[in-house]
Amino acid sequence: MKTILSLMLLAMLSGCAVMTVSEDQLDRGSADAVTFKTTGRPTYDKVWSSAMTAMGTGMTVVESHKPSGTIKSRVGAAPAGKVVAFFITPTTPNAPEYTIELVSKKPMGFGQPERRNWEPSVVEDFKAALATR
Repeated sequence: MKTILSLMLLAMLSGCAVMTVSEDQLDRGSADAVTFKTTGRPTYDKVWSSAMTAMGTGMTVVESHKPSGTIKSRVGAAPAGKVVAFFITPTTPNAPEYTIELVSKKPMGFGQPERRNWEPSVVEDFKAALATR
């Protein structure tokens, strides 16, 4: 009986492991990233504040590091919610253009977490915020 209960507990715990996703799982250069560039020569401060606005709309920013151009947010409650990362390069004050990489991942249940190429609303929120700055 103890063996059966131990096996059932082990199976339940292994199922929980794939029910979570961590913001640490999102990195620059991901094959799943959607990349786009800014137009109109905005400053890095404008790009950063627009990105913070977009990443805080309907999500909770869980990590932000302006010197590296990294913002990570979570949709829903940790550790089960989807995570979204926004990477900005370069991080110099007045670049001719900035490249943005957007990566997201959500837990799928049993199996590997599902990767999604992008979140259209984040891109639209970013562009709208940038246009008003």
